[in-house]
Amino acid sequence: MKNPSTVNTINNPYPDWINNWDMICELERQLPNFANIVSSFIHNSKDWKRWYSEDNPEDISLPLEWETKCDRLRKMIIIKTIRPDRVLAAVNKFVIEKIGESFVGSPQFNMESIYQDSNKTTSVIFILAPGVDPRKNLENLAKQYGRELINVSLGKG
Repeated sequence: MKNPSTVNTINNPYPDWINNWDMICELERQLPNFANIVSSFIHNSKDWKRWYSEDNPEDISLPLEWETKCDRLRKMIIIKTIRPDRVLAAVNKFVIEKIGESFVGSPQFNMESIYQDSNKTTSVIFILAPGVDPRKNLENLAKQYGRELINVSLGKG
C-alpha cells in the first residue's frame, strides 16, 4: 500500500482535510475488510471529519459501523492513512493491549546494579537519547564508592 495506484476514478472530495485520499481508495481496492470505506467517507463526511479532528482519534470510536468492522489493527491502518501523526500513539495502545505496558515504556535502570555488573575489564557505556544525562547519577555512585569517574565522550556530547 506504499504506492497508491495511479488509476483513481474518484477525486478527493475533501482536500481541505483529507491529504491521503488515494490511500483511502487503495484501502478499499486492496483490502476486502475496507470495502465501501470510500463511499462512507463521501456520504458521512461530517462523522469522519469529527473523528479526524479529534486530538486523540485512537481513543475515540470510529464513525458509524467502522468501529465494529475494525479491530485495533484495522483501526491503526485507518489512522495511518488519514492521521499519520497519531500512529505512534495508536501503536503504543495496541502493544499495551496485546502484550503489556512494560513493552512500551523506557526500561528503568539501577545504577548500582550496572556498577555491580562492571569490572576493570568490562566498561560501562551509555548510548543516550537527546535530553538524557545520567552524569549526576554516575557522580553520586562514584562518590558513594570513593571512586574516580572518568567521562569519555564518543560523539558530540
